[in-house]
Amino acid sequence: MKKYNLSNIMKRAWEMVKKLGFGISEALKKAWKEAKEGETRMTGTEKQISFARDLVEKMNTQFDALIADCKAQFPENVSMWKSCKEGYNRIISESNAGLVIDLLKGINETSYQKYYQKLFFNVKHGYNTMCNRILSEVYGK
Repeated sequence: MKKYNLSNIMKRAWEMVKKLGFGISEALKKAWKEAKEGETRMTGTEKQISFARDLVEKMNTQFDALIADCKAQFPENVSMWKSCKEGYNRIISESNAGLVIDLLKGINETSYQKYYQKLFFNVKHGYNTMCNRILSEVYGK
């Protein structure tokens, strides 16, 4: 049975009440849903967050393909790519959905190599707070 941090759930619910104008019942339901589903604290409208999550899912699929290929060809690089994927996800989960959408929406590449090249290009030239965090925390630049 999974343990939940009740204090964090209550804090999140009150945050929704105070900042977003939710009723306490609705806020508690959403806070519990976030805790149970492991949802992020991405900010934005419901529609933006939903779209951003779809884009992040696609990004993770491409990272998983890259990691799987590395296991076969370059096993010494697997931990680096896993760390890279975790870093992207951590930073994205704490960001505004609009920034996530701006970063990921135009990447329609089907091969993971081309997808990652475009993703890195967008991060390098994004010049917003999220891209700057990815550059410094994930790539150390």
